[in-house]
Amino acid sequence: MKYLHTASRTTEVDAVSDQIVAMYEARTALKTEPYLAATMATLKSQSEQITEAIKRLKILSELEDLDAVRDRAISALGHVLNGYANMPTDDARQHTPPLKKVFDNYTLSITRENYESESSLIESLLADLSATALQVHITALPGMSEAIAAVRTAQSAFTTKQVVYLEALAKDKTLQSASALKLSLLTTINTKLIRYLDVMKDVDAAKYADFAAAVAQAIDEQNAVIAMRHTLDEKKKKEGDDDDTKRKKGKEKDKRKREG
Repeated sequence: MKYLHTASRTTEVDAVSDQIVAMYEARTALKTEPYLAATMATLKSQSEQITEAIKRLKILSELEDLDAVRDRAISALGHVLNGYANMPTDDARQHTPPLKKVFDNYTLSITRENYESESSLIESLLADLSATALQVHITALPGMSEAIAAVRTAQSAFTTKQVVYLEALAKDKTLQSASALKLSLLTTINTKLIRYLDVMKDVDAAKYADFAAAVAQAIDEQNAVIAMRHTLDEKKKKEGDDDDTKRKKGKEKDKRKREG
């Protein structure tokens, strides 16, 4: 039996572990064997942990996207205000300065703060802009209400997703990272399970051969994905090298023409 390739992605190792657990659960006769039962219990636990770790990474990625959205909303509000500040109309001259004065207390630099600081500053900005005295100025400038509302919507979406992420972390402060869990899971699969099945399928084929074959197939299929990915990467690298060579030859040819 072949080992699961260490170049497998975290999500791929998770998927293979899920398949192996399902295969084992479907074969009740194997559950009476102590070593295999203990190994599969470890594998199942690690599989569940890595699934949760991947979920946390997904939430974090979504949080980063939402942070970018609120950054754009802040930037858009700044652009709207700057646009009105440079507009030679009576309404712009009358209503822009009070709003721009509030915004300039924060500036676009708030988008470069860490998540918590940025959230605090945005909430403060929105609170300042909600002042009763400023509403007449906001309503007098078309698009201003919408620009401010966009900041509120983006900030609320970010805060909601951040709560989900923090709650996931709070479940267990000792949670390992997905990359660390991947290594542990690979060790369990390759060092414990595969080596054991490789022996037992010959010792007691009637009991272990079917499960060993199913596990081997799942691993072979994943390794084939790795091989294909490697082939494609090498092809792209070669094409890139060929393009560099062509450009270099073209430059040398042009140089000779100029010198000639």
